[in-house]
Amino acid sequence: MEKTRELIADMRQWIVSAPRHESGALESLPDLWFEGQDLLQYVLRGDRSQEATIFGDLKHETDLLKTLQDALQDRGDLTDAFNEAFLGSYNPQRKTRYFTSDSGDFSVDDYIDNMHDAGCLFFEDEEPVYKPRPACTLGLDLAIPWSERHGADMTPRHSEAYSLTAEAESLASPLRVVAVLGTEIPEVHNTIHVFVTIKDFDDPIFPAIWGLLKSNLTANAAINVIMDYVIGTAHHGNGTPTDTVLADHLPDDECQVIQGKRLK
Repeated sequence: MEKTRELIADMRQWIVSAPRHESGALESLPDLWFEGQDLLQYVLRGDRSQEATIFGDLKHETDLLKTLQDALQDRGDLTDAFNEAFLGSYNPQRKTRYFTSDSGDFSVDDYIDNMHDAGCLFFEDEEPVYKPRPACTLGLDLAIPWSERHGADMTPRHSEAYSLTAEAESLASPLRVVAVLGTEIPEVHNTIHVFVTIKDFDDPIFPAIWGLLKSNLTANAAINVIMDYVIGTAHHGNGTPTDTVLADHLPDDECQVIQGKRLK
């Protein structure tokens, strides 16, 4: 919660002297990065004070906040069969190097084969082998507008993200999962981009936070709550979701995009 609070305070200070477009809106806004758990703690308080958001508008969708709270309460669970497979992925293949040593486990085979060799070692030891794998950022399209809230776009995205994350865990591959929202609001001339880190490279998988990705309804509730309780836009519909090219914002990362309408 404190990280989100600090980011909002920094942005409120930044916009005071930020460049303006001829329309009077800000020319642009820096990419907004939020740590998922911290962001959730912040918005679920339902703080309605003007200082709680970047732009200070006081319009709040309390029904959508309740929708989000309910989605997080059930943790966005999938089927029992899928959960069983997912939990099974936490047993990565053991990677071990075995070598002869003057200590460790006595090797009967080595003793029989080399009993007349005075310099032979008859003990076998082992050590873990670490083979670093390239880190990857998995982008997940969160830009579900109000008109699509009863669609089914998020269900396969949610399932694929879970599966890829489980696979990365099983292979000990560093993986970051980032939900991405590009949207247009009247306070800023150019598109603003919001990034919510669902899972960072060294994080375990927090089941609760995945609930906001469970369906179009929960994803739309999530972005409306973020726009209401963090951004504070005066836009009557909390912004217009638009396209984001992930590589433009993470140029040095190896990126993989979960197929979405507005995330490329």
